[in-house]
Amino acid sequence: MIDRKGVEGLITVPIPERDVLVVKNSKSLVLNGSARQGVWVHNFLDAPVGRFFHRLYFCQYVRAKGTDATATISSSNGRRLIHFHLPESEVIAINLAYLVAFTKSIRIRTYGNFSIPAFACDLNILSVFQGPGDIVLETSGNHEYKGNEKSSFSPKSLVAWDPSIQFNLGCVDGPTDLYFHPVRLACKNDARNKDLIVDNGFDDNKSFAIGGFIRHAFSWIFPRI
Repeated sequence: MIDRKGVEGLITVPIPERDVLVVKNSKSLVLNGSARQGVWVHNFLDAPVGRFFHRLYFCQYVRAKGTDATATISSSNGRRLIHFHLPESEVIAINLAYLVAFTKSIRIRTYGNFSIPAFACDLNILSVFQGPGDIVLETSGNHEYKGNEKSSFSPKSLVAWDPSIQFNLGCVDGPTDLYFHPVRLACKNDARNKDLIVDNGFDDNKSFAIGGFIRHAFSWIFPRI
């Protein structure tokens, strides 16, 4: 289970000695203490395709040169940064569209799900992060930590979740619903120690019927990362 550190528009992430903080190029950084900044590819074999498409491959990095190195990351327009520590051997699936930064000690693994529900939700490829290390995500500011409750939401509003959580398609009664109407996920998080973060402020642009059909048909040929 994740160890939450803070949710703010501006956060400061401590960088352990001999570790590296990898940060999305579009984010502004302020370095504190004995830290050195540059641009490079770190963990280059970890989910390279997904990170490339989400502009997380060639990134800024902050390398700790001592014990007091930190980096301050800011957000704007009411958006919020979620900073948490992932303990050793713990895993969490993350929607790379929300990822802002992670420490080099984090390992990223890619898993494919080629079931029909996964194609319907454009969740064919999952990026699973394994600790130990720190992770920073960015949401609209209207995110929610789901607990022991039944939930229904757009698949694209999934921010981070325990890979063992079982999701079901909601309100899909046939091909018409599957291809011509917005799909929603439903789940019941029975265990309180399973993480599930959903961005309620996510704007799910609904396609016209023919657009939805083409988008889903295209995903069978080129699965979404």
